[in-house]
Amino acid sequence: MSAAKYNTLITLGYDIHGKQIRKRITANSKAELNQKIFETRKEYELIKNPSNISFGEYAKKWVDAYKSSKSLRTYQDCTAMLKKFDPISFMELKRIRQIDLQEIINENKDHPRTCQLMRGLLKQIFDGAIEDGIIARSPATKLIVPKYIKIEKRALSISEVTAVKVLKLEPREDFFIKTLYYFGLRPGEALGLMKMDFDLLHKDLTISRSLAFDNNRGYIKPTKTYTKRTIPIPEVLIHDLETFLSSVDTLYIFMKENELITKSQYKYMWKKIRKAINEQLGGNDNMDITKDLTPYIFRHNYATMLYYSNISIKQAAKLLGHADTKMIMEVYAHIDESKENVRAKLNGIMDEKSSEKVLNYQKSS
Repeated sequence: MSAAKYNTLITLGYDIHGKQIRKRITANSKAELNQKIFETRKEYELIKNPSNISFGEYAKKWVDAYKSSKSLRTYQDCTAMLKKFDPISFMELKRIRQIDLQEIINENKDHPRTCQLMRGLLKQIFDGAIEDGIIARSPATKLIVPKYIKIEKRALSISEVTAVKVLKLEPREDFFIKTLYYFGLRPGEALGLMKMDFDLLHKDLTISRSLAFDNNRGYIKPTKTYTKRTIPIPEVLIHDLETFLSSVDTLYIFMKENELITKSQYKYMWKKIRKAINEQLGGNDNMDITKDLTPYIFRHNYATMLYYSNISIKQAAKLLGHADTKMIMEVYAHIDESKENVRAKLNGIMDEKSSEKVLNYQKSS
């Protein structure tokens, strides 16, 4: 990538210690440079009385400035998380200490993942305050959060696969579960499908959008990686797809009275699907065998099938819609670990005969 043609260092003001606040601006044209200088100065001026600004005021401005351009869900999550910092919202940003933040983290210790997200947001906000010349150092760099044990990903069990293939569901519910199983789609990608995305002649499915929710309302957005991808349609699915798609008369497949499916409608549909799988496995209202079953388990199952099909990591990443191979490598590494019977191997090398061989080898060497 070639370096920017124009760059300049501008002075925005002075911090609480009297030091100049300077920022380097780069651009590919003079017009772009002038625009960036204008926007940077305007952004700085939006922060009134920077030396006395409260945490709540600055945090809201920071989230509006840097998270509103992200997905709606990200912006809403960050805005909602700011409410957890209400006890310090009135405090001047420069007077907040690490202990003030740690006390708020500790109040949420029963939710380790939330604590991690809170710490991450605080680090970004205080780093921003340093860049804006409001504070000299961040009180969020050494916050302690409870250990978060990530739920281990798993594929479908043999009995779950068998159950899925014989389910008796309504057409759209059946279509949804098939898109998860045979294509490894993210739930939003499946819910955002149109009839035109299926090319039955060339046996390809194109993924170019996703459905997300603003509170309960559904809306269409780009895929997670903002890219389009094509997935082969398995032969075993062609006939069922032809039959189902011929009955679809709406723009998007998942529509209710010409409106995109809502979050509550989606949750209700998934509840019905999981209940059907549970009953197929021998469960009932009092015995939920599928309580940990999520749409993402189907996605992990698809990745597992790709692994056993000897499809390359690079190609698997493309099919799953990953921006790079890092995520799929983690999945493949997890499958490798589960394949390897460590207990049997350890028992094998630690039995009496093996131990004798090791001792004899050591004596001879």
